[in-house]
Amino acid sequence: MNLTPPRFVRLDNRALIHISGRDRFDFLQGLITQDLTKLEKQPLLYSCLLTAQGKFLYDFFIFQSDDEIILDCALDQAQQLHKKLGFYRLRKDVSLKSPIPHPVFALIDEISPQPFSDPRHSSLGVRCYETPDHNLQETSFDVYDQLRISLCIADGERDAWREKSSLAELGLDECAVSHTKGCYIGQELTARMKLRGLNKKSLTPVIFPNDYAPQKGDVISHENQDVGEVRSFCHKIGLCVLKHDFIDKIGRDANNFVDLSNCANVLITT
Repeated sequence: MNLTPPRFVRLDNRALIHISGRDRFDFLQGLITQDLTKLEKQPLLYSCLLTAQGKFLYDFFIFQSDDEIILDCALDQAQQLHKKLGFYRLRKDVSLKSPIPHPVFALIDEISPQPFSDPRHSSLGVRCYETPDHNLQETSFDVYDQLRISLCIADGERDAWREKSSLAELGLDECAVSHTKGCYIGQELTARMKLRGLNKKSLTPVIFPNDYAPQKGDVISHENQDVGEVRSFCHKIGLCVLKHDFIDKIGRDANNFVDLSNCANVLITT
């Protein structure tokens, strides 16, 4: 048994949007990718809002408190998400409070499952919306970010191109989507991608060459053919969208990384 108190990471770039009103449940249920009925047994959900063409717009966590549904989203996207939800409100009995900047704490060594275990992957620990016990040890964001990258978990703000990325490409078509709920915005393309297996590229953990300084959007080529693009990164590891045939050709290491530092004829350009 691990008796070491869990470490926690402070995630400052977060905001909360409080949604109330008699129609709040049906309002969100018809918009987002996740099934809100799961909240009866799973207190924390992870979901996305898509374009009508099934492309990524925003990602967020969802939980309930009293008579409100609360969205935990990226601070930099909170106002835009709030505005987008307001566009769909029409005459529904729904109140959308302005986003409130609010730190979130990730207890990354906490034993799962627990009520607020991260629904994307149990190894990401527990999300906490109050300051953790003072006896717990705070660790750096880089520790959390490297863990996320090693697990190949997308950060919507950093790994997606808004209105361009698909959930299949980002690896979010399972943890962020209910394939059994009713209609939602972008459902047709999302369901088609899953049913027909149309996706030919995926977010993949990589090791960068030692002399390369990562930048989102940099193009990865192999033998004069474009094979991928850099997304999020932390020091010398990161997540890149890579073509499946390139991954099959190069292979992965024992930790599931594609090692670009040990791959001949690879060029990364801005």
